[in-house]
Amino acid sequence: TPIPDFAALVVMDFEWTADNRRKMLPCVEIIQFPAVVVRFDGRWAPSTVLDEHFDSFVRPRFNPTLTDFSKQLCAISQAEVDAAPELDVVLKSFLAWLQGLGMILPSGAKDERFGRWCFATWSDADIGGTLVSQLATYCIEMPPCFTDWVDLKQLFQRHYKHGPRGGLQRCVEHLGMQFEGRAHNGLVDAHNTARIAAHMARDGFAFSRPT
Repeated sequence: TPIPDFAALVVMDFEWTADNRRKMLPCVEIIQFPAVVVRFDGRWAPSTVLDEHFDSFVRPRFNPTLTDFSKQLCAISQAEVDAAPELDVVLKSFLAWLQGLGMILPSGAKDERFGRWCFATWSDADIGGTLVSQLATYCIEMPPCFTDWVDLKQLFQRHYKHGPRGGLQRCVEHLGMQFEGRAHNGLVDAHNTARIAAHMARDGFAFSRPT
């Protein structure tokens, strides 16, 4: 029996601590943790970015004071991260949100009774780089639902034969859409990435396996 295509993607785009003059040690840390759902199955035909989303600021442990570079790039204030929970608490809230959507089991493993789904990011840096590294540094176990994901940037290049040389905003505009919101806000970037995925599905692309 052929494996059915994904019925949904949970699109994520983290913002993290950064500086243009020095490396963040011992690791970069997530400061905004957003997720947007795009559905491809019948009830949302042909594909729809849902209003339902998750978004939380995150307080860094090792570099709690944001650099000027980071504040200017992401427009996230020191007060917003100071008032935010640390990653372990945000991760628990995120998993509870996914469970509320019927997408994971209490164990943190995927629940696919209502259709196959996968995380999606614009490149491998968000989950494969930043989240993996930060959880390891914090000695937090990676939830089992994060075992794989879709790199939408790679699939975009493959489907449209167009390298996203100008980044996410250029790719949105290449598809004839207007970029919505301020770039480098994690939720805004996740929403626009989800719009690209929905557009690809309407153009006949079938999301069927992780990259």
